[in-house]
Amino acid sequence: MVNEIVLDGAASEREHRVWWVNTEDSLENERADRRKAQKSHKEKEREIDQEIMGLLWKQTQMLQTLMDLQVQQSRARLPLQLTENSIAAPPYLPALSQHSRGITGHIPTLTTPPWGTLKTTTASHGLTCESQDI
Repeated sequence: MVNEIVLDGAASEREHRVWWVNTEDSLENERADRRKAQKSHKEKEREIDQEIMGLLWKQTQMLQTLMDLQVQQSRARLPLQLTENSIAAPPYLPALSQHSRGITGHIPTLTTPPWGTLKTTTASHGLTCESQDI
């Protein structure tokens, strides 16, 4: 009977060791899988971050280009000139309409005050009109 108990104990101990080794292997495999998953996740995050940075860089370049174009356009405009006793010209160009015979335009007329001088200036021309009492 003692022999049987010793044999049962030895068998039980072997089973316990096998179970323990299997458990340790299983835990180690789980840790390795978790490390791989974390590494893969970090790599994906890095790739996404790189894509986002690339898009932000492209947007920044586009905004810089738009700003440069805006500066160029503002420099290409005629400078505003202040004149005394003048009526401001309309902020638009005359409306042009195209007919079968060519292009014609309508220039709006400016009314002058009952007395005084109307002065207007462009980059190449100046115009002065004086009203007189009749």
